[in-house]
Formats: sequence, structure tokens, C-alpha cells
Amino acid sequence: MTRSYLQFWLFCTLLFSLITAASATERGQIAPDFELPVLQQEQAINLAQYRGKVIYVDFWASYCVACRLTMPVLNQLKAQFGEQGFEVLAVNIDEHQREALAEMQKQSLNYPVLWDQNGDVAHDYGVQVLPSGYLVDAQGIVRLVQIGMSQKHQQFLAAVIDKLLAERIN
Repeated sequence: MTRSYLQFWLFCTLLFSLITAASATERGQIAPDFELPVLQQEQAINLAQYRGKVIYVDFWASYCVACRLTMPVLNQLKAQFGEQGFEVLAVNIDEHQREALAEMQKQSLNYPVLWDQNGDVAHDYGVQVLPSGYLVDAQGIVRLVQIGMSQKHQQFLAAVIDKLLAERIN
């Protein structure tokens, strides 16, 4: 009985992993559209309204230390490329808004933070690790999927953003 039970759970785990991996948004795919409320505002943002711009969609949570380290980097990139048509959309997956709001106030973010209360958008993107970022070109195609952020990642990301912005103009 115990062996059958163990085999059943192993099968379920494997099946879940395959389903999750199959649904993950990958480079070259159209970015799943979404509409989410902006924290501390009575408006919602739809990804489609940013068509024509280069967008970095960042999935994060307040309990994620690496996510908090990513925020200043995204602030810098937004300041550097924002006037050329680059946007950052931070998608928070905290269960309660208060955690996200507290982190937002500490960080002084220069980009909108959206709240994915039920994790539906994170699920649509196949997010399994935080922080996860998706660089979307002006046509809505995912051009880069990034997990975490280091100095090396920041330099590479800046170069790719610059390239995508140049493609957008040509």
C-alpha cells in the first residue's frame, strides 16, 4: 500500500512539473496579455496598452530578498531608457497589498507596481522562481526570460534593451 501511494505521488509530481513546464512563457512567444490593478491607485494596466514600447515585466514578492535587490537595477534601467520607449511593469504576487506597499515605499520606484492577487498572471507566464523577468519587444514578443539580477545580468539586459529600442525605431 505504501509503495503504491508513493508511486502515485511521484506520478502526480512529475505530471504537474510537465504541465507547468509546458505552460511556461518562453523566448520567442507572444507575451500573455493581462490586466491588473495598480497598487494604491484606482486604475488597471493592460499589457496591450504598452504595445510599441519595450517592456520589462518583473514578477516579485516582498518576502523575496533577491527581488528587493532587483528593484534599484530596474529603477536605473527605467531612468536610462524610459524616454526612449522603455517601461517596467512590476507584478507583485504577495497575498496582501500591505506587504507590497511597504516595500514600494522603501524603494521609491519609478515604475508602476501591479497586484496579481490570485497569481493568475504569474501562472500564465509559468513563473516558478522569483524574481522572474520577461523582456517584451515592441511587437509583444518575449525576447528574454531572466531569473534574478546580478551586475552581469544588468549589463547584458541594458545592451538588449538598447538593441530592441533601436529596432523599434528602424
